[in-house]
Amino acid sequence: VLEGETIAGGVVMTAAHQFKDTDPAYFSDKTLYQSFDITVFPSLVINLCDKYDVGVTSQANLKSWISAAQAQAPKAGICAAVGVKDGVVYVNTQVKALEDNTFRVGAWLVEDGIYAPQAGTANEKYYTHNACLRVAEGKVVKSFQGLRLGDLKTDAKAEYLFKIKLDPSWKSENCRVVVFVSCKHDSGDYAVPNVAAPPSLEGTVASR
Repeated sequence: VLEGETIAGGVVMTAAHQFKDTDPAYFSDKTLYQSFDITVFPSLVINLCDKYDVGVTSQANLKSWISAAQAQAPKAGICAAVGVKDGVVYVNTQVKALEDNTFRVGAWLVEDGIYAPQAGTANEKYYTHNACLRVAEGKVVKSFQGLRLGDLKTDAKAEYLFKIKLDPSWKSENCRVVVFVSCKHDSGDYAVPNVAAPPSLEGTVASR
């Protein structure tokens, strides 16, 4: 859907492999797909809010929905400083409110370059999987929409430090984090208005 598209530059994707536990990229916490009422695979969730069945959705519609989400003015900014020490990833996040709202924050660790044959195709182009979810920090009970930072006024800031232990079976050089801020929308649901995605486990990056 995103290959060669101008909208790709504004998209940060994570992939939760939850169909088969024999998948090398398998993410075992089933409450993830249950929390979004996902009953078919693959499915797409945009901004941790809107769910779509990829199998019955046209690429044109997907592109349209992504473009519409990108066109919305962000309700918050987020930045992150990431580092590793003794097998633990430290993710220091800071959120800046761009309107009065209730905010949450999360940090997901993903791994790139996981090789696994893809059912339904013999094209090895699709056998290397990227942005595979390994850890979803910011889960509260069965919600994956972030830890509560509280009510913030416009221009107010809040910080949170995440600590994520690396599994020795993962290739740490292929790992990175995606940090997000979520807030209440008019519907009362939480959705993600902005993300920051450092390219590695060392460095600092800010959202748009």
